[in-house]
Amino acid sequence: MTLEMKDGNIIVPRNIFDVLDVVEDYMGTDIREYLENWLEEPEEPPEMDEHYIEVLETAEYELGKLSRQKKKEQQATLERVLTMLRREINGKTDV
Repeated sequence: MTLEMKDGNIIVPRNIFDVLDVVEDYMGTDIREYLENWLEEPEEPPEMDEHYIEVLETAEYELGKLSRQKKKEQQATLERVLTMLRREINGKTDV
């Protein structure tokens, strides 16, 4: 693969470090270091509030019971889960 720079130069990078060299040449050391740090750091998953983890665990537990329930009980379980989820989505505590 070849990369054509805005000034007409052609670059044939063999690896990411060749690309970082070009970034450094054209944009400076700070940008290169920023990209190197960004590439090295694993992306951390967003932190979840304990409350939302509890809500998800409750929903998972309730839905896991569906296969062992009769049709009438299944409907009631689904309604409980839906009510709980709607409360969280809408931010209501008195539904």
